[in-house]
Amino acid sequence: MPQAMGFPTPAPLIAGSTVYFASGLGFVIARDLETGATKWMTSIGQSIYSASPEIAGENFVLRSGVLITAVTFYASGLDVTTGREIWRYHPPLDTIDKVSPRPGFVAEARIAADDNTVFVPAWGATVSAVDIHTGQPRWIWRVEPTLAYRSGASGVQISGDTVFATVWHSLNQSGTQAEAWLIALDKQTGREFWRVVIPRQGSGTLIDGAPAVWRNLVIVTLGTGDVFAVDRNAQNIAWHILPQIAANGLGTRLITGAEVFEDVVYANGSDQKIHAYHAADGTELWAAVAGQLFSDFSVTDKFVYAADGATLYILDRRTGAQYSALGHPRKTADFAFTSGATAANGRVFITINDGAWSFDEP
Repeated sequence: MPQAMGFPTPAPLIAGSTVYFASGLGFVIARDLETGATKWMTSIGQSIYSASPEIAGENFVLRSGVLITAVTFYASGLDVTTGREIWRYHPPLDTIDKVSPRPGFVAEARIAADDNTVFVPAWGATVSAVDIHTGQPRWIWRVEPTLAYRSGASGVQISGDTVFATVWHSLNQSGTQAEAWLIALDKQTGREFWRVVIPRQGSGTLIDGAPAVWRNLVIVTLGTGDVFAVDRNAQNIAWHILPQIAANGLGTRLITGAEVFEDVVYANGSDQKIHAYHAADGTELWAAVAGQLFSDFSVTDKFVYAADGATLYILDRRTGAQYSALGHPRKTADFAFTSGATAANGRVFITINDGAWSFDEP
C-alpha cells in the first residue's frame, strides 16, 4: 500500500484484525490486516525541537488500548480505536546541551510496556516510567549528575519485577572512547538494583539494542560486534562472543539487539551475518549472510526475517539456510526497507520508505 515518502523506522505491530505502520511525514496508520485499507491515520511527527517529522523509534507497543511509539524527542500515546493522540511525553532535558537544551533523544529507542506503564529510554541518560493512560511520569531513573561526559539509554526490556536497560557512557569529551552498561531497575520504583559495566570499550553510542532475556541470562550486543550474556543473579559475564570479521577482513558496526526464541539467541555480527547461539553457553549453531542490519530483526517458528535496507533476508530458523532474499516489491533499487519485519499467523509485514508491504509467510 502506498504511504508518504520518508524513513520511518518502527517495525509494524499486529493486533487482532489491524496492523499499525509508521509512514513518512510523521504519520501512524492503522490498516486492515487482510486488505491494507486505512482505518485511521494520525500525524504525530511535528515538534518544536526538530525540523524532521520522522517517527524514529524502533518499535510500537500496544497495551490497555494505547498504542505507543517514540518519535525523536518524545514518546506519543494514541487511542488504538480512533488514532487520537492522548498524550506526549518529553523525557528530561539532555544535560549535555547547555546552550539550547532539548529533551533526551529517543530516536532508535526500544520502548517496553506492561498494562499500566510504558518505559522510555532516552539520552541524558534516563529511563522514564510513564503512566500508559495519561503520559505522566511515575518515576525517572537518571544517570548520576556528577558523571563526566555524555551518556544515553538505548533500550529496555521487562522481566518480572525488573526493567533491564542498556546505557552507553562516553569516557572523553569527543566520544571516541565509551563504555556500555546493563542496568537493572525496580519496575515499581525505579530504584537501581545493580549495574554491570560490560568489559569491552568502544566509541560513540556503544550499545544500541534492547536487552534480551533467557532464564537467568540477559543478552546484550555492542557496536563493536561483541555479544555478552550477563547472569542476572550473580551480575557477572556468563559467556562472551568476540567480534566476527568478514572474509574481506572488514568489520561493520552492530546497531541491533539480540533476539531469543526458545533456547536459541540470534544476533547480527560485525561480519554481516546472522548468528545462532545456544542460549545456555553461547555455542554457535549456525551463521548465515544477512548484510549489515539497520533495523531489529524478527524470529518465528519457521524463519528469521532480517532487512539490511536493500534486501529482506528470510533464513531457516533451525539451520540458517537462506530461503529467500527479497528486494523492493516493485523491483526498483530506488527505495529501501526502513523497518524490521513483523510476522504473525502466517503473514509478514514490513515498512518501505514509500509504503507498506505484506505477504504470506512461506
